[in-house]
Amino acid sequence: MQTYGRVITGISFTSPDGGGGGGGITNVTLDNSLFVSKDGNDTTAQPYSLVNKYLTIQAAINDAASGETVFVYPGTYTENLTISGGIRVHFFLGAIVSGQIDMDGGTNYITGNGQFTYTDAGHCLHIFGGAASVNMVECFSVESGTGANGHAIRKTGAGFAQVNCQRVIARATLTGPAVQVTAGTLHLYANAIQATASFAGTDLVKLESTTLLECDQIVQSGGGARAIYSTGGNNRIYFNLVVGYVQVDGTASIDIRGFGAIGAIKTNPGTTSIAPLVLSGTTSSTKIGNLMLAVEGTTGNAAIYSAASQTVVLNGIIASNKTLGANVSYTGSGVFVVDPNMDTGNP
Repeated sequence: MQTYGRVITGISFTSPDGGGGGGGITNVTLDNSLFVSKDGNDTTAQPYSLVNKYLTIQAAINDAASGETVFVYPGTYTENLTISGGIRVHFFLGAIVSGQIDMDGGTNYITGNGQFTYTDAGHCLHIFGGAASVNMVECFSVESGTGANGHAIRKTGAGFAQVNCQRVIARATLTGPAVQVTAGTLHLYANAIQATASFAGTDLVKLESTTLLECDQIVQSGGGARAIYSTGGNNRIYFNLVVGYVQVDGTASIDIRGFGAIGAIKTNPGTTSIAPLVLSGTTSSTKIGNLMLAVEGTTGNAAIYSAASQTVVLNGIIASNKTLGANVSYTGSGVFVVDPNMDTGNP
């Protein structure tokens, strides 16, 4: 059994005679571990029992003490969860939660290969808590809810959280950002953040507080919509490809870089008047490095656009098929190269 660093101790066997001897084994218990299965029963469930499992995840969470782990076997669990009190929930591959997951204060963990989906107006994964809270999440995928207040991942409240997942998906009916960080600090590592066809939201990712975002692909399907909107300071964004455009608010401090060699920001087809990187407001601390800024079509006229005079710090090679906007200048040790023949086709 994979335990992600936990040492298995306190295994015991119970037989009909009350000891560990003959007569057959009727129960097996494992200290500090609770088990959830689709063939379980909350009424007869026993903490630490591998035989008498829970049917619902929340029932096991409610019975778990700080430092203990709830193991969830494969199956679809249609329930809302609140994870708090310093526990760990481990999802085996094939375990799916259809509901909202709230992670409250304390050092809480989600580990394994769970898949989290939500089909109502709310957040699929909501992380909040006080300044002392630490929440760590590993998962296979997170799929958003619906409606104006729904998000796939939402970070609120003081404290630190880290999410590692393969993909984050925004449903077509979602009108809020797929990822929204409003307070505290979030480190998000994902292979892909993507919107399904006809995604209704204005922003795919909205960063209002300190964020480290490392993602292979961030794909905004809605024409004329932002892939990333940074309004908070001290944000770092590293990627291979962004489809859509990135906007940095005037007061935000942001570092945008390609992974390793060079990353690409491409405007959506049909939105050729929008620059790949848009600077709003009158001041910014925008640093960019190792990027290709590609403008779809021929009518767009800027690699970086600003309505007011702003200076960008270059820390690597910046290549584009368009020149900088009239109000944009640059400094730093990097190089800006205009290549009219750059490939701007769809990824």
